[in-house]
Amino acid sequence: MSIATDKFPPFIIAELALRILRRTFATKLGFRPSLSKEKLESTMRTIESSLMVLKYSYLSRNELIEHEDLKIVHSNGKKLSEALLPAASTPSTHHLSLANLNWGMEILQYLARRIETGDSNLGSGVDFKVVHVRNVQKYEKFLLTRAYDNEKTYTILTNILDLRPNRNAGVAFLPPREIGGKLSEAMYIGSEEREEEAGVFLTPREVDLSEINAILHQLISQRI
Repeated sequence: MSIATDKFPPFIIAELALRILRRTFATKLGFRPSLSKEKLESTMRTIESSLMVLKYSYLSRNELIEHEDLKIVHSNGKKLSEALLPAASTPSTHHLSLANLNWGMEILQYLARRIETGDSNLGSGVDFKVVHVRNVQKYEKFLLTRAYDNEKTYTILTNILDLRPNRNAGVAFLPPREIGGKLSEAMYIGSEEREEEAGVFLTPREVDLSEINAILHQLISQRI
């Protein structure tokens, strides 16, 4: 069955990710990407073109998963990721910029995952995952935490004040932001302990999307 791809959240969020990537690559990064500005822009134009084809294809979910333009988005998202390799060996204080680049590339490279689970909720265009909360400390009116998903460690600032360390919790990977001068790379979707192992992806049906939808609608309306 075909879907209304022009309103499909995975594509809307992928367009948001591309806008964030363009804006961020145009700022001072503290390192030199391995691709020239011309190559970066050419790669992003290719992604933009393929996203447009997918967005107005009105195909079924299965047809989208097999579509050549989805493969183009994935491969060129990977190319952008490789442009960040110099950052691994270059000290940088531009933590928010790097976090935004990594978020945007994750959205583009693994768009197929969200096509499979996406629904009419805007929040279904981002990833949800179980993480293990390692450290929790008070920071102003928030809690500053470090969480691990068996591959990466994330800094997450939250106003869920009953969150405790040494437990698994669910997070939504919204665009990173700074709160009170601290980087936050995700948003906790509750303080309750999850039974799933760290690293397990959650489907949008397993999450209360009301607050996530509102945040994403605001970001998109700002045309950041």
